[in-house]
Amino acid sequence: ARLSVPVLAIAGGRSRLYRSGVATWIAATAPQGHAITLPDAGHAPHLEQPDAFNATVARFAAGL
Repeated sequence: ARLSVPVLAIAGGRSRLYRSGVATWIAATAPQGHAITLPDAGHAPHLEQPDAFNATVARFAAGL
């Protein structure tokens, strides 16, 4: 809650380790938090869907 920078929490919709609600909680807790779920990714969306992950990060960064 004390982070003073924008935060992007990306979750894999098929993760069996963390539910997508964790990313939602992180985003809701951070003053400038945002949450995105990649529905077809598991626990490692950056490895499982790198194009979608990178596009999500690029859109987030472009909006800063």
